[in-house]
Amino acid sequence: MQTLAYYNGKISEIDEMMIPLTDRGNYFGDGVYDATVVRNYRIFGVDEHIERFFNSMAAVEIQPPFTRDELKNLLQELVEKLAPTSHLVYWQITRGSALRAHQYPVASAPNLTVTIMPNPVTRELQMRNHAIRTEEDIRFYMANVKTLNLLPNVLAFERAVQAGVDETVFYRKLADGQTRVTEAAHSNIHIILDGALVTAPADNLILGGIARKHLLAAAHELNLPVVERAYTLAELQRADEIILSSSGLFAGRVTEIDGVPAGGRASELFLPLQERVIDEWFALTE
Repeated sequence: MQTLAYYNGKISEIDEMMIPLTDRGNYFGDGVYDATVVRNYRIFGVDEHIERFFNSMAAVEIQPPFTRDELKNLLQELVEKLAPTSHLVYWQITRGSALRAHQYPVASAPNLTVTIMPNPVTRELQMRNHAIRTEEDIRFYMANVKTLNLLPNVLAFERAVQAGVDETVFYRKLADGQTRVTEAAHSNIHIILDGALVTAPADNLILGGIARKHLLAAAHELNLPVVERAYTLAELQRADEIILSSSGLFAGRVTEIDGVPAGGRASELFLPLQERVIDEWFALTE
């Protein structure tokens, strides 16, 4: 198999899997998901990703029909059906299948989907420079829950693609006229400013990324001060370094914002941090 799909016990190639039209994920995006990278059959941060998945299920009142260990074992079994190369493993759960109605279905069990597909991870891709664009964050106030409702993120990322850049970064306008940077279309974003790593607080305006967690831990190990606070668009633009982090990009350096050169001015702080998190990933997946 080149790819793998799992749906409630059925297994096939991704493009051969069929699911019921009545799955509430089709009608309402009524579900949550998580994803991480795999190499040599080792699932990076699997316990952390599963814990976040269970937190997301609790936030939207989906009762899982499995334990954390049962899900972990299933993911490992599925990963081992493919070659020991780099893959992305994605899993989601929806509230169940029923005729379309806003209220929860009474007697429908949740539906679990897993997909695994090739996802090359190289040091070269991790270490290249990135360009970003910014736009106002008009999404809802549940960004901390990894729901299937990603249309605003999809549109924002497509605008980045059309602009020829790598990512769209969101900001919210505050009552005092300032702007708070929240996150990106599918990444967390951080800055190095005045000798410290500054990152948005893990509240309901951002998703608490697993890569974010590892980035902060690496900063502590390197004695780089970490400050979790709201920061502004103006601070983003004048930061010494700007860093994207996600399940597929552990510490990506940003050197351009809205067509203007930015960041890239504190290599003595950034490069050891980037090397530490990249080395951790490769070491854990050997």
